[in-house]
Amino acid sequence: MNHPDVATNQLPAPPPQFVIDWVDGKRDAQMPARDGYPNGMDVVFAPPHVESCSLPLPYPAPRCGFYSVTCNVCGTSVCLTTGGRADDPRSVTMACAARGKCP
Repeated sequence: MNHPDVATNQLPAPPPQFVIDWVDGKRDAQMPARDGYPNGMDVVFAPPHVESCSLPLPYPAPRCGFYSVTCNVCGTSVCLTTGGRADDPRSVTMACAARGKCP
């Protein structure tokens, strides 16, 4: 499989307060995707009833690596691993450190 030899790709236009980077692990997945997630995973980093922001991620990722997602308003930052498979994350929900003051 041909992949660009690029360590970090800035992704197209996320919502304005977010920065999403995909960091290339420079390898293809060695294991098959998990059957329980044929259409990707919605990853939640927020307990119930807490102010949060949700955003879609480019899906699926090109191959093994990770997404780094940062909110420029409240400073919350998360990383999500990818395998370039059907069970990659397709969205992320993050708890808001600004307690709902994000746009």
